[in-house]
Amino acid sequence: RDESPNDPKAAARALRVLGAQTLRSIVAGFLGIAQVLRVVDASAEAATAYEDRVAGGREPLFGGVEERVVRLGGRESDVTELSVRRHGRHVVPVFEDMSLPSVRRTLEAAGGGGAVVP
Repeated sequence: RDESPNDPKAAARALRVLGAQTLRSIVAGFLGIAQVLRVVDASAEAATAYEDRVAGGREPLFGGVEERVVRLGGRESDVTELSVRRHGRHVVPVFEDMSLPSVRRTLEAAGGGGAVVP
């Protein structure tokens, strides 16, 4: 059927179609943002649950090494650094201030080549 460009019914119909398309685009955008936020929330929740399981002793601290010793080094500790150098990944050093150069050196020695030092 041939519609005239001056036909008010055709113009109203085209306007409704355009409005529906715009509404669909807006809803799809909000749904996409909601899905991204849902994924971020789920991953944060999984990380928290893992931390809780590790703290509760229901999950191993790290994989790969059967036995680990958590060594509380306080502010600085030469003994902890020596233990890390001798025993490698079997020692997990924990310090109060991670920004000190000696602590960073100890953590780099503990991590080997691919460790991330906070």
